[in-house]
Amino acid sequence: LIFDTSDQKALVKECLKEANLDDKIFTDRGVLAEISNAKNEMLTPTQYKLRANGEYRKNNHLLIADGHTKYGASHSLFQLVKDLSCLFKINIKIVMPYNSKTENELDIAVNTLYIHYTPFYQGIPENKWKFPIKYIVRGITYWCWRFWAVREVEKQLDINDIDLIHSNSSREDLGALLANKYNIPLIWHIREFGDRDYRCYSYRKNYVDYMNRSAYRFIAVSDA
Repeated sequence: LIFDTSDQKALVKECLKEANLDDKIFTDRGVLAEISNAKNEMLTPTQYKLRANGEYRKNNHLLIADGHTKYGASHSLFQLVKDLSCLFKINIKIVMPYNSKTENELDIAVNTLYIHYTPFYQGIPENKWKFPIKYIVRGITYWCWRFWAVREVEKQLDINDIDLIHSNSSREDLGALLANKYNIPLIWHIREFGDRDYRCYSYRKNYVDYMNRSAYRFIAVSDA
């Protein structure tokens, strides 16, 4: 009996449903890739179970990082990358909007891509006369560059190898765009209270609803 790709995916989905497993975490693509890797290594079911210790892990994570080094996002980034890489042996790829000293402060080697993107959430200038100018200029760059950024990510890495996406800032939505397009689970890291902490505006209407629809999980990091 020979199964083609569609048959294999259908069978995996049926097995996941019977096992009552979340198909957003255990995707058919990920499970089939894991089966293929085990076959290539000629592992028996018992050997695979012993090696996995009964735990299914996603090995390739894409982290969309804020380029700023002044605030908490960079400090959270350092700890997250170190823990995922060193403790859980997860392969990390980082996307930053520009080259900053953030990467230089990481004491482990990671694959970093520099792809420009503009945050959808912007601070309101103190000088009122600057606001209309900023709103127009940043708005143009946001709506234009976000599609370019998605294409650049697709060019520079195989997005189908990514198991999980992290958005390390609540200001950017590049991670959400990729997650929605490729049906990859997104974890959104939140460390501000938005309008309560800063005078900001958003190019996305009802951005909180958008974040709720896009994210599989939220991680809140705060001393409040």
